[in-house]
Amino acid sequence: MQTKALNPYSPYGLYLTATAWIFFFIAFIIEAGQISIFHLTMALFMTFASAYHKTWLRVLVIIYNLLMAGFIFHGLIYSGNIVISLTTALKAGSILLFTVSALFLLQKNN
Repeated sequence: MQTKALNPYSPYGLYLTATAWIFFFIAFIIEAGQISIFHLTMALFMTFASAYHKTWLRVLVIIYNLLMAGFIFHGLIYSGNIVISLTTALKAGSILLFTVSALFLLQKNN
């Protein structure tokens, strides 16, 4: 990867996106015992795409991160019973990390 293709804020967006996906995977492995290939594929694509300077890629990652945060939030609220546990904390952490990574990816290029 060439360094001039990187956004100066992309390391934060990249690290936060990768960490959010890790939290997401740990929470759903604990809860369901498995993870979908679709989510794994999208995690790899979105993590690598968040590092590039292309505006359309960053917009795609921002939209997908916010959709993932909404998906996880919807699952937490409408699950029927919100119990304070490790799984709930990991899901809440991934919501926060997906949202904050989207904010870092919104930063203007220099």
